[in-house]
Amino acid sequence: MGCGKEDVSLFNKWQLSSYLKGPGEVVISQNFRLKVEFNKDQTFSCDLNTNSCTGNFEKGAKKFEILSSECTEICCDSINSIEAYQLLTDSVSEYEISGKQLKLKGNNYISLQFTLLD
Repeated sequence: MGCGKEDVSLFNKWQLSSYLKGPGEVVISQNFRLKVEFNKDQTFSCDLNTNSCTGNFEKGAKKFEILSSECTEICCDSINSIEAYQLLTDSVSEYEISGKQLKLKGNNYISLQFTLLD
């Protein structure tokens, strides 16, 4: 047994704190919401401002890919929450967990930073 430190698993609920959509284009999650929960059966659920989405994903040691997703009608959600969700489903190819932080990364500087929800 280690020093009592428990590793945080991907299989949790996460709150988006910020995302990077290109070189130097950081968007801080203040005026919009995006929460995602990854389950051990490789399904996920995601809450945007108004609507919700579900789908399937695949993960390896560091590799991560959204295989499918569907949402209730995407209307009424903020542009930022829709953009962050599209980056999550279309552009992410790996993940990294450090403490209570989850970083989902893709090509072209794309990165979504999440904080663990207790």
